Amino acid sequence: RRGFTVGMTTNGMLLTKDGLDNLINAGLAAITVSIDALDAEYDHIRGVGGAFERVKESIRLIAERNRAKEIYGYANFTLMTDTIGTFWDVKRFLDDVELPVHICPIDKNSSIFNVMENSVSQWVGSEEGSKRLDKLIDLLREEKTRNPRSLILSFPGIRYIRDYFKDPRQQKIPCVSSQDRIFINPYGALLSGCLCMGDFGDLTEYPFRELINMKKYKTAKKNMFYKRCPGCSCGYLFNLNIFPPSIAENIFQKAKYFLGNKHA
Repeated sequence: RRGFTVGMTTNGMLLTKDGLDNLINAGLAAITVSIDALDAEYDHIRGVGGAFERVKESIRLIAERNRAKEIYGYANFTLMTDTIGTFWDVKRFLDDVELPVHICPIDKNSSIFNVMENSVSQWVGSEEGSKRLDKLIDLLREEKTRNPRSLILSFPGIRYIRDYFKDPRQQKIPCVSSQDRIFINPYGALLSGCLCMGDFGDLTEYPFRELINMKKYKTAKKNMFYKRCPGCSCGYLFNLNIFPPSIAENIFQKAKYFLGNKHA
């Protein structure tokens, strides 16, 4: 009623048909289900035995509602060292149920992902990892040409994935997404539009209007926009989609691949 667009990201383990219908009826506009592997590999990554069988049904439910245009649904694939080799298996499974997929490079800097594993064993930074990533990037470009609607990625977004692992800040691209959203953690702390730059007060103690009018909050919003931060992958596609050089690049790449395929 207040004009906010509400979306939800879930692992899908507890989602049921009635639950999804209730969420849609309540006004949920979008739902994203996280999936990084299949079968036993999925269970290993999530640390829950038998999890994939439960999630598989949730994915089918979301895909059905998405096809019926009752909600905007898609899958989110976290790209890291352990999942570079699982992407195409996941993609084929999602193609079968007709659910598009977005790729989110693993984060190591924001408050909820700043753990040793993400910055060491799962960060794609080794020579071998970079080679595997380059191969994946090339194949993603081809897939974007053959089956564009199956990937929630632009051509600049595909290139960005490689650039991100070399430098997660990507400072030349302003963080517009940080200006367009508000994060509040489960304990009531206002994090603004960024998960890397700390909190700005407790909403259980101070009114929202008071917190967002503080000088340090307004200064932080400016710093977020200009990426005076460690850098993360959150909202990268949104930033690229409204960044003029990336818009031009995407138009050029689309024309290049379309004309190339047409003549082929």
